[in-house]
Amino acid sequence: MTITTILAIWGSLLSTGLFGIKIWEFRRDRFKLSSELAINAGAPDTNIIAITNDYKNPITIGRLELFWAKKLKDENTHKYIETGFE
Repeated sequence: MTITTILAIWGSLLSTGLFGIKIWEFRRDRFKLSSELAINAGAPDTNIIAITNDYKNPITIGRLELFWAKKLKDENTHKYIETGFE
């Protein structure tokens, strides 16, 4: 094996390893939000929407929009009901 072949193999292994590390860092550092919805049919004014920040840095939610879709008899048709959230 020549020095050129050894350097080529070493360079390809190094660049592949660094690429893997960058992909891992990207996946680790992207923001994550989780949401939960608790519907209380007995008292609709007490429905709860919880949004949790699972990211290490603060996140600001600039807008929240909520809509309800009621299925009609035709499976492809939905009736949209407006809400007060904007």
